[in-house]
Amino acid sequence: MEVEEKKLTGGVKVSAVPSEARGAKRQHLETNQYQTSAEFLQYLVRAKAESLLLPENRIYVCRRDEKIMNVWRGLIEHNFLSCPVLTITDRHAQEGGHYYGFIDLMDVVRYIAQHFDIGKIQREEMKWFDIVFEQKEWQDKTVAQVMSETPAIYSRRNPWHPVLRGYSLFSAFETLARQRGVNRVPIIDTDNHLKTMVTQTQLLNVLVQWMDSLGGVKDKPMNTCPQLFKTVVCVKATDSAMSAFNMMVDKDIVGVGVIDEAGRLTGNISVRDLRAISNTTNLWWRLMMKCSAYISLLGQSGLVSVKSDATIQQVCRLIQQKRVHRAYICDDSGMPIGIVSIKDLLLEILESM
Repeated sequence: MEVEEKKLTGGVKVSAVPSEARGAKRQHLETNQYQTSAEFLQYLVRAKAESLLLPENRIYVCRRDEKIMNVWRGLIEHNFLSCPVLTITDRHAQEGGHYYGFIDLMDVVRYIAQHFDIGKIQREEMKWFDIVFEQKEWQDKTVAQVMSETPAIYSRRNPWHPVLRGYSLFSAFETLARQRGVNRVPIIDTDNHLKTMVTQTQLLNVLVQWMDSLGGVKDKPMNTCPQLFKTVVCVKATDSAMSAFNMMVDKDIVGVGVIDEAGRLTGNISVRDLRAISNTTNLWWRLMMKCSAYISLLGQSGLVSVKSDATIQQVCRLIQQKRVHRAYICDDSGMPIGIVSIKDLLLEILESM
């Protein structure tokens, strides 16, 4: 399955899968029924990893030598959290480029938290682009340079786990479920050219579609999964939004819970929320707002919470419907006692097979 690339604004490209492949895939999914988990497992083993198409069949990519500022703009304009990075030389330009890694908004947040004068942002209501364009170093910084500044952190957050084109969808499923830090799997050919990707959300959508074929695991409650009951990283509703993003950087996570003075969960802030408002002109001073006000500004908190007796099926459907990546587990008083991510759900279902 080949892809064609088109240049977009903001230094980001979009790769589109031919429409005839899209139609064929939809027909395949609609005409097959899986009655048991064994039949569904056979489908996963039989299907090729590249057959699971992305929404709108598009992959947003950038080059490693592009300016990080342009890529930041592109991610915001196209409403994406991350994109693959390609190494493109004159010799490889017509072949689509070699896959190099991923760059995401958390990489930019980490860089800004380490290099920018947050005190200045607190004192002045400066516009985002006014701030960054005062920084000559930031203007000239490339994607590759940002990715290489903290190689140990970067390699842990964006580990190298591609799957070769032609391998089974099950191999991508297993990688996404078992490998720490892997949230999307690049599908490459033998020359390391990026062809498509498989994401956790895509697999979750497939699992929800065939939930009835998964057997007893779909009715397994959260309180029988002790690994999910762990310390939940939270900030107070009265803390600044910037403190929430700094916490994400410090803990190497992509979201934190927001609690009131009594410790009850009232909201959630994730790196996605930085993307949601970063096209406004007064971004940085707004990060000094209290978390409660910041969430109100966004219009929604992306908060999904469940009780400990919620089943895997219920949580999967809820996460899919709300288009989030995790759900908090709360006790009867509303205090967070655990958290379940898409990766946790994938692993539970995988191990049941």
